[in-house]
This record gives sequence, structure tokens and C-alpha cells, in this order.
Amino acid sequence: PDGKVKVGVAGIIKPDGTLANYRIIIPSGVAEIDQAALAILEAVSVSRALGPLHNLSSLSMVLEIDQTAQLHVTGFTSSEQDARAIVDLANTVLLFAKIRKSTDPASMMMLNNLKVSRSGQRVQAVISVSRQKATDTLHSTMGNGQG
Repeated sequence: PDGKVKVGVAGIIKPDGTLANYRIIIPSGVAEIDQAALAILEAVSVSRALGPLHNLSSLSMVLEIDQTAQLHVTGFTSSEQDARAIVDLANTVLLFAKIRKSTDPASMMMLNNLKVSRSGQRVQAVISVSRQKATDTLHSTMGNGQG
């Protein structure tokens, strides 16, 4: 499809940054898109990019696909101070993850395009990549037997 597609996904961010029990909760209506969404979540899991967000409450994840593929992860903390600490930690962990995963193109694609921010007690992480780049990277990763 050429239009914008939204896929609601759910899962758990484990302390090590991997995702567990992730699944589609709001399907796009197109099986191939839903499968691509699961592949993107697998790549995010392998990158371990979301580890610092594992203790957020009311966690939601939405994947939007048009010319870009964007995964929005939003959650809340009990205080603004906690939110600030999580964002600071996330950005520090992100720096070290980029060093550790520097030879893994799929992980680097996720890590280089991750932005973590906060507004009050709300913490949001957005991974945004061009649709073509996401497709190319996922195909090369699957072709190499990684994952």
C-alpha cells in the first residue's frame, strides 16, 4: 500500500533491552505489513536499544509506516525527576550500544535513528527510518541468517 499504515503492537521491554511477548494488537489489515512490523520489532529487540525504558508504566507502542517507518514507544514515570533520569540513562546507554553494535548494520540502523525525550512524566522514544532503508536492512539481515 502507498498510504500511511498504523499497526498497534504490544510487548514487554526487558531490563537487557530485548523485547518479549511482542505481538500485533491492532492489525493493519495487510498480512505483509503486519509481518514487517514483527520483523522491525525483532530488529529493535536485537539492538537492545530500549533497555532503559523497561520500567515505564502505561507503555504503548505504535508502528506507523508511510515513506518512513516510525516506532513510537511511550510510557510514564512517577515523577519528572524519574523521567529526566530515564532519558539521561537512555542516551548514555545508546552511546555505549552504538560502540558495542558497530559491526551490526541492522542494530546500527535502529540505534542511529533512535531519539529519546520527555515531557513532564511522559517519556517517549521514537525510532524513525525511511521505509526503503528499513526494508533493505531487514532483507539483508534475514538473508545473512542473523536475528
